[in-house]
Amino acid sequence: MSSDSPPNTVPVRSLASVYGWYFVILGILVPYWAPYLQSQGFSSSEIGILLAILMATKVIAPLVWGLLADYFFCSLRLVRIGTLCSVVAFAGVFGVDAFWPMAFVMACFSFFWNAVLPLLEVITLRFLVGQTQFYSRIRLWGSIGFIVAVLGVGGLLDFISLDWVPWLCWLAFWGLWLASLALPMSTKRASGTAVVPPHKMYFRMTPVVGFFAVAALVQLAHGPYYAFFSIHLQNHGYSHTTIGSLWALGVLAEVILFLFMHQLLPKLGVRNCLMLGLLGAALRWFMIGWWADSLVLITLAQLLHALSFGACHAASIEFVHRQFPEGLAGRGQALYSGISFGLGAGLGALAAGYGWESLGAAMTFSMASLVCVLGLWLTYVVLPQVR
Repeated sequence: MSSDSPPNTVPVRSLASVYGWYFVILGILVPYWAPYLQSQGFSSSEIGILLAILMATKVIAPLVWGLLADYFFCSLRLVRIGTLCSVVAFAGVFGVDAFWPMAFVMACFSFFWNAVLPLLEVITLRFLVGQTQFYSRIRLWGSIGFIVAVLGVGGLLDFISLDWVPWLCWLAFWGLWLASLALPMSTKRASGTAVVPPHKMYFRMTPVVGFFAVAALVQLAHGPYYAFFSIHLQNHGYSHTTIGSLWALGVLAEVILFLFMHQLLPKLGVRNCLMLGLLGAALRWFMIGWWADSLVLITLAQLLHALSFGACHAASIEFVHRQFPEGLAGRGQALYSGISFGLGAGLGALAAGYGWESLGAAMTFSMASLVCVLGLWLTYVVLPQVR
């Protein structure tokens, strides 16, 4: 077995397929759902609220499903149930065009869909027990799926109506469910018989509490990007193809970083990776806010996605894996997903929706940059001993 490859016992293709389809859905929703909602007559504040609902379910759903997975050791079964239920629930999108019905449908399908990724992380890390440095080599296939989606759909939307966006997304939900059926069962558990401390002890540990605060700030700062980046570029005259290419470029930079993260993370440590990511994010949001007319600077800003998301996420997964042993793994990943991609991203989208109308694009992205500076300071203060 090559030292640069995951063990042969790891079902890389099956895991990569599920990651790929999950992020194909994300690659449709993140860049094109807001423009689709705008084309249906929703206002900026309504779009912000709807996207906040999409992200807010990540606070509750992963915790509920993660708790079930830990108690019954049934992560794989729950992944298959969640993907199938999300297929059924998403179909409701086709019958609604008003704000409250759309909010209800988005809350329903995202409750099931948002539970899938934390459970998949647990399954992947179980297969990689003792060799979690290879996590990024599998997770990068999700990024590839995202790239394929944003480029493919972006190119299509230059020729077809935005009305096709939900149909394309629904097809991807079917792909995710079918891919989940091919995942094998893992019987691996973490070695040893470590004693699991009471839940409250984790929240009395300053590094853990501080980490979750930083994770929330990272995604809070991503709020304007996820909610309005495509609209921002549209307002500056970019075509759908160009917008899709810029989204894809950012994730391509993330993929390249993931290829080397198994070597970089042990050398840099969790704390330094987080600080590097937050520094890149602060610069990135400022550039997007003030220099959207410059394709060169927007391109450079998108390359910083490798730091603002890739470095932060890889370091975060490693931190959670270390701090939450078997028996708490599902809840640990659920907490990370819920607090960062749920609470943080939801508040970020909500704030971005109102900030977009009252402050404008440049100031909204500038506020996101300041949030990253706050996260950088907090990381320095509360995670000095984390390696």
